[in-house]
Amino acid sequence: MTALSGEKITVRFGPIFHNILVIRVCFQKFPESLHVLGIGLHPAFCRFLVLGMGTQHVKGSLLNDLHLAICLRRARDVRWIVRTNPYEGGSDHTAFASAGVPSLLNWHFTDRYYHTNQDRLDKVSAQEMKNVGVAVATSAWLLASADERDAVAVIDLIASAADARLKLERQQGAALIAKAADGLAAAATERQVIAAWMKWYGEAIDSISKLPIGVTSDSLREKIARARRTIELEGHP
Repeated sequence: MTALSGEKITVRFGPIFHNILVIRVCFQKFPESLHVLGIGLHPAFCRFLVLGMGTQHVKGSLLNDLHLAICLRRARDVRWIVRTNPYEGGSDHTAFASAGVPSLLNWHFTDRYYHTNQDRLDKVSAQEMKNVGVAVATSAWLLASADERDAVAVIDLIASAADARLKLERQQGAALIAKAADGLAAAATERQVIAAWMKWYGEAIDSISKLPIGVTSDSLREKIARARRTIELEGHP
């Protein structure tokens, strides 16, 4: 995982301006990464459709939602802005993803110094590097030392993320179907979108079985199986 440094940027919060440091987390492949229609920072703000490539190139993992949750926890503590970006390819984590290793990228969103001869150490923000370091180190520590109690907490985290995502897709999908010239075709596309997210989150839940150090207990395996069944039910309301 890599962090690119940059300048402070000004962001408005209510009536007061603050200098806030921003990180963007570029996820590993998500279903919306397969084919993008429209422009946006994240599927919460822009609609992405799963078309063309299919879902065989995407494998779910606990890493995306777990690391994002850790970044957001740090953000609450120090007023650090954390945003996300779907997988776009061509960056530092691509080599890991190509080898089947779950990976993501921590980076400072581009500013006027990015990829210029002014992108030097005097532009580095020590506070932003600290925030990134804390978040990355926390994620790495958890991945390297998790016990069964940690795994159960991650099940709850991933299940909650799955529920939120499926609800959002159904809400956005219904609006798109209502506006579509060909309602049947639009409905078929939305079923494909839901199926892709169900596959993603089913695999993300399954990946938790490898999280605890040592042998995975039967109790944890049953909790994982129950969470997977819940996701399948949510995908077919």
